[in-house]
Amino acid sequence: MNSRTSPHPVPVHLLIVALLALAALLPAAASASGGKAEYPLPDPKTTKIEIPGSIGGVSLGQTRKEALSEWGRKAECKDDFCHWGPKRYPDKGEASIRFEDGVVAYVGIGWSPQFVDGKRPIRRSITKFHTADGIRLKSTAKEAKKAFEGATTVFPGNDLLYKFATDEATMYFHVGRFVERIEILPPGFEYNGE
Repeated sequence: MNSRTSPHPVPVHLLIVALLALAALLPAAASASGGKAEYPLPDPKTTKIEIPGSIGGVSLGQTRKEALSEWGRKAECKDDFCHWGPKRYPDKGEASIRFEDGVVAYVGIGWSPQFVDGKRPIRRSITKFHTADGIRLKSTAKEAKKAFEGATTVFPGNDLLYKFATDEATMYFHVGRFVERIEILPPGFEYNGE
């Protein structure tokens, strides 16, 4: 009998482990190829960023119902926090709202401009939020500097923060080489190092 067999047969349990690992990668591959995200980004009624009061129609003091009606209910919500965007790759764009006593106490959108295969990955729907001057996530530092010429600037870390404050809210634009995060916080809020 002349049968060809491997001198080192692969145990069945290792094949099962390999198949399970492959199956775990399939959802990520589907997502990368355009499949639906587990938690999509907001679908706002408006994409305007009003300085310093609102991002996409959501502002401090709104009720949970009002805020979710602006951005859509397809978020992951737990108690006092709602998050939009994929859990697996939030660096491509994410949004969040925090509530205190049933009203909005924080609003933020962001992304992480890390290079992947020579590109800066960001989902287009998160770049639709914009100021009257056209500043949005992924705007360059040069564009932000020109648009925010009279703004207060602070350097609490590696990024430059453009700060806009009133008696109703404090808005920050976090800028490295690009606008990376835009957030609304309570009046009087300051980052350590300001």
